[in-house]
Amino acid sequence: MERVIADPWPDGPRQAFAATIPGTDRARLIADELTVLRARRAGRQARAEEARVVPLRARVAIAIRPELADLAGTARFGVGRGFYESVRAPFAWLDAHPELFERAPILDVTVTELGEDLPRLLTRPWLRRVRWLGLAQNALGDEAVARIAAADLPRLCALDLAANRVGAAGLDALGRTSLPSLRFVILGGNPCEDPNHETRWEGEVAVGPVPTPASERFRSRYPECRWVGRYSADDPPMPGALHDADGRAL
Repeated sequence: MERVIADPWPDGPRQAFAATIPGTDRARLIADELTVLRARRAGRQARAEEARVVPLRARVAIAIRPELADLAGTARFGVGRGFYESVRAPFAWLDAHPELFERAPILDVTVTELGEDLPRLLTRPWLRRVRWLGLAQNALGDEAVARIAAADLPRLCALDLAANRVGAAGLDALGRTSLPSLRFVILGGNPCEDPNHETRWEGEVAVGPVPTPASERFRSRYPECRWVGRYSADDPPMPGALHDADGRAL
């Protein structure tokens, strides 16, 4: 557990932890979710394991609740690869509980009620390890988005900026961003064009992203941009599918 918390990214410590508790729901969840994530990283699906993950995750979330029971309140925690891996909370709560990141392998953070505190958020040490940052519906605007695009967030793979008054200037800042690991941006509900691809479906199965005129225009302006076009706006990737087994951004 200490190894997982110290370095939440790679799969290996999760597997080693599962080997110490064979036959448990938690061990089964780790095995099934890693199978699903490895398939997604390779562009495939693992439907049998996917069907088992949801009920297993619900049971494990109940079983491990005591690990963070004293940090209840306005925060909501989510399970990934057998541990509490995500949190949704107001910024004031996160700012008051930095110890959360020393007690659980939190990689995915959704911030609500951010208000005027984006500059403070961007200075928090724990943010440099975050994989998925959710900032939807925080009324950020273009200037704030430009600050995020220029921030020192070396491991940020996905950014949710839905419904944040992002216009053309904010979209341009995201096109020029030097965030080294950024691979997906959610931009629905903003004035700017959404340059993400659409999903092509066969029946009820998503089979791949399809370019749109907006994505082609964006690509022509920012041909080196690595976050646009690989995924679809209406079929976002699982956070764990954005990096490989060693924690490197795909």
